[in-house]
Amino acid sequence: MMGDFNYRYREWPPTLNDHTITADALQFFNCLEDNFFTQHVNFCTRNDAILDLVISDEPSTVQSITDLGPVITAH
Repeated sequence: MMGDFNYRYREWPPTLNDHTITADALQFFNCLEDNFFTQHVNFCTRNDAILDLVISDEPSTVQSITDLGPVITAH
């Protein structure tokens, strides 16, 4: 699953002491963790935030992530 989820993570995984993360973003992160999903993007995709996410249920599915400006591709 890939997309712009509009949750403003400054880093992945988010730290619990990051007070800029919203309750919705934290709940989304916890849902991914509870269901053993992997989020593969670990760099900022919009200014100082990770907004574009690549999520899979198999960690080895995604080999690399490329940021092409407005487009993120997964290989």
